[in-house]
Amino acid sequence: MLEGPVTTNWDPAETQRVMSGLLAKHEKIDAVYSDYSLGSVGALRAFVAAGRSIPLWTSQDANELGCFWRDHKANNPNFQLGNISGRNWIVRIALRKGVAAVEGIPDPEPSIINLPLIEDSLSPDPKLKPACSTSLPPDALLSSHLTTDQLKTLFGR
Repeated sequence: MLEGPVTTNWDPAETQRVMSGLLAKHEKIDAVYSDYSLGSVGALRAFVAAGRSIPLWTSQDANELGCFWRDHKANNPNFQLGNISGRNWIVRIALRKGVAAVEGIPDPEPSIINLPLIEDSLSPDPKLKPACSTSLPPDALLSSHLTTDQLKTLFGR
């Protein structure tokens, strides 16, 4: 376990560079937790470039991360992926709570939100398999609560 977090500035290229250094320094890496799914893809590319087996990984969902898992799981038996939602939908709750407070009306929604795994490569439930949509851009968050058609419209596809 590292002493603390590794700074990558939420930049996939920087994350790849930093992970390349960590791979050179550490003979064995059993698992990775990343707070930024698109940065994860940079780190995952470092594993591939180094010819190293991809370990257990956890992050937030993103289309590119799900597609990367789909494309590399067969050659990396330890590449297990568990993701929480990227939570871009949470602003809707905040807005409703703010409007309710200004209007002086109750808002029954919880203020504390549990974030379960929404993608779990080990789950027997097919709905929990990491998601990949080749019709959407890499940075699409499939947990956004928007339909694929709405996401296509949003991204101009």
